[in-house]
Amino acid sequence: MTWAPGARFFSPDYGLMAGRLADAVVAMGPMMVDTLQGKVWVYRDGVWRVDGKGREVRRRVVSLLGERYRPSHARTLVEVLGTHLEEFTVRPRPGLINLTDGLLRWNADPDPVLLEHSAEEPSTVQLPVCWSPDAPCREFDAFLAAALPADDVARAWEVLGYLMMSGNPLQRMFLLSGSGGNGKGVFLNIARALVGAENFAAVNIHDLSGDNHFASYDLYGKLANICGEIDSTFIEKTARIKELCGDDAMRFEQKGQDGFTEKWWGKALFSANSIPGTSDSSVGWSRRWEVIQFPYAPTKPDPGLSARIVDNELPGIAYRAVMALRQLMAAGQFSTGESRENAHREFADKANKVRRWLDDPESGVQRGESDVFNKGTTLLKAFRTWEEHDSGSKTHTGVQRFNELCRQAGLVPVVKRGTRGYYGAHITRIPFGVPPSDMPWINYESGTPRNLTTSAPPQDPPEQKTLL
Repeated sequence: MTWAPGARFFSPDYGLMAGRLADAVVAMGPMMVDTLQGKVWVYRDGVWRVDGKGREVRRRVVSLLGERYRPSHARTLVEVLGTHLEEFTVRPRPGLINLTDGLLRWNADPDPVLLEHSAEEPSTVQLPVCWSPDAPCREFDAFLAAALPADDVARAWEVLGYLMMSGNPLQRMFLLSGSGGNGKGVFLNIARALVGAENFAAVNIHDLSGDNHFASYDLYGKLANICGEIDSTFIEKTARIKELCGDDAMRFEQKGQDGFTEKWWGKALFSANSIPGTSDSSVGWSRRWEVIQFPYAPTKPDPGLSARIVDNELPGIAYRAVMALRQLMAAGQFSTGESRENAHREFADKANKVRRWLDDPESGVQRGESDVFNKGTTLLKAFRTWEEHDSGSKTHTGVQRFNELCRQAGLVPVVKRGTRGYYGAHITRIPFGVPPSDMPWINYESGTPRNLTTSAPPQDPPEQKTLL
């Protein structure tokens, strides 16, 4: 190796000529500085990449200074470049998908158009696949047909296409559900390969919902967060998870460094054997999720399937996914069908403890006829007994929250003769602690209590429909 003399970058009066060295370093290839992190980015092979540990800056400095290089020179130059370089912020490029062979304007009319790479386009994510409209993906097609209901295959393609796009305009997260060995892992492997190892994080949903303030830092600048096989542990806090949908700013904080607040423009994809329950039963929570159920287990598992598909069919999958993305964004919503509706109904049930309580055959209370009335206090006693068993905790849902969950679960709140309660729930086992005066109200219907007491029922006054 021939070492450069480096003398032209040193003054006999004051040493290193940092400005001249900075000009020479930038002349070796485009560079910019991130306004939020203060890190240097370099353009190489069609994409802007963060020079995380300063290796590229150091390599250029060493090649210019040769034997006169000292570690302090690289540190000095980084400080100079912070004020010398053009500034930019890592942003989504929603109209372009950066591929290995060019920039794909996927939403061009009438067909996608592949453009040449350019350093003028501040794209920071490049997918490891080329644009090949004629490439096949027969084995992956066969896999989807075997793993998913026929009315949900189109939505699976839309999910893959949406993962390729930067930005999250539809404000969605994704959950694959179903017992083990039914294809979720294959789908995740294809998604990871399509996005590229450099472009996704793998932060667990429970880490994001908890008190780990540093968990979200790994997401910054990533196209996706792909995490397989999360457990079904109850999710108590959902506020930070909602930030994954891009409509709220997230706090990105690395230990020992200053944090910053910015919207995350990637998409989150999780996988679980069973849908985890949450404390959040709001529409704002459930509407953010696209849940895809994998209900079928293969009769003969194929452990080499993922690798074969990735090795042979990724360009064909990318083409089909982009075409599905075009249809998705034109429609403004994901494809629907009975399978999607069933999956989302199950997800909503898991997010509402009262729904799960009513659907549990061992709870002692079940959904009943619409004209069956029970006191709210009696139902609350039964619910809290079940809740302790379900959560293993003595911490109870508050009265106001319980009433809200009952309404969301489809129970109808009414007041009968000054007694607040609900239509639509049938008690099969009297909960502990119900006073005798409340017994006539159990499963009250048309002036006659049902089966559980022989006491004379109270008069049936006119109903007053009201919220509890």
